[in-house]
Amino acid sequence: MKKLFSLLLILFLLASFAGCRAIHQAEEYIDHKLDVAEEQVEQAVQEAISPTVSPETTSSSEGITEAEAQAIALEHAGLTEADISRLEVRKDFDDGRQEYDVEFHVEYLEYEYEIDAVTGKILSFDKDH
Repeated sequence: MKKLFSLLLILFLLASFAGCRAIHQAEEYIDHKLDVAEEQVEQAVQEAISPTVSPETTSSSEGITEAEAQAIALEHAGLTEADISRLEVRKDFDDGRQEYDVEFHVEYLEYEYEIDAVTGKILSFDKDH
């Protein structure tokens, strides 16, 4: 928070003394720093929610199977196959990587996972009512 305040103070001072060009450069600098911080937070969150994939879960360099992606999602949700309905597992290519989209329902809740098809890492997770 202190860094953000400092950056805003610098922006104000630059606006007072240096004109529009300096303002634009300061805005770009702040945007860059915020983007870097956002990426670091997102990476930390992904590492926190992704289960560790054991070597026997992965299939060499080919990655994980649909069944393994399903098992990763169910383990993360704390559920078993008997607990869920309307299961869908699709292999997809997104953001330059292969991933599995895993969706299922438990009563009125819908779970959605994106799982890296090579590493088994959970890329995103959502639970909606």
